[in-house]
Amino acid sequence: RLQADTAHKTWVAILWLGHNNWSKDEVKADIASSIAALAPNQAYVILSMLNWAPSGARGTQEYADTVRVNGELAAMYPDNFLDIRQYLVGLYNPNSWQDVQDHQNDLPPSSMRFDGIHLNDAGCLAVARKVGDPVSFAVPSGNFRNIFAGYIARRMGLPIHQPILATHGNDGA
Repeated sequence: RLQADTAHKTWVAILWLGHNNWSKDEVKADIASSIAALAPNQAYVILSMLNWAPSGARGTQEYADTVRVNGELAAMYPDNFLDIRQYLVGLYNPNSWQDVQDHQNDLPPSSMRFDGIHLNDAGCLAVARKVGDPVSFAVPSGNFRNIFAGYIARRMGLPIHQPILATHGNDGA
């Protein structure tokens, strides 16, 4: 859940929600709620949801739901939506058999993920470069490995202005 940050009202809010939602349709309400919590006229960008591998491969219900909801979000927020899923899918390594398989299944490539959904350093760097320079990341997470990875990436030179953590109460999942 996003709470209004009174100290950073002039920053662009990057909203990247829904990867862990079992019901992809909940994401639209979550994003609307997040936008409502922003300061009046605060700029924001909505990043598309990623589909899980392998359960979100082309032809699965998860894939259909993810692509459908991303399309609905793009229609609802045409000036604020960035299809980061499709961008990442296009960054596959044609010399990697697994990346080629992922590309054929319309999945973000394995070379950019450390598991079925979470991006590794290369994936995070690709997103940061696509979104802008420098960026601040708000990380909605029940655990702290994601924000720690952002901190390490910042120390390694990734153009992250400030990592911001928002936690939820789902027992660290």
